[in-house]
Amino acid sequence: MADLPGPAECRLGPASAWFSRVRVRVPAHGLGAVAAAVRRATAPVVPEPSDGGPPFNGHLTLARVKGRLGPRAQAELEGIPFASTFAVAHVDLVASAPSPQGHVYTTLVRAPLGGPA
Repeated sequence: MADLPGPAECRLGPASAWFSRVRVRVPAHGLGAVAAAVRRATAPVVPEPSDGGPPFNGHLTLARVKGRLGPRAQAELEGIPFASTFAVAHVDLVASAPSPQGHVYTTLVRAPLGGPA
């Protein structure tokens, strides 16, 4: 996957938030250029939707919730302060396969940022 930008810095935070009412996540910032490069590189096999698709929304999923939580539980998980910064040196293409024990994730390709795959 050529044309990936150099190593990036990911900044998590400032706090937990709900994403699509079933996922608790922490926003991730600083990876927009990496996401754009991945979209360009995968365009031949994953074309852009005719409406342009959703914008990149970097995040780290903390939990997925089955069923609906009450407003009190949702409020308790919303807005928990969290901040961290780390270097991102590569991008992985990962396959997800369901199993009785949960999903099994397998790295198919690892592409270093700022260099050839």
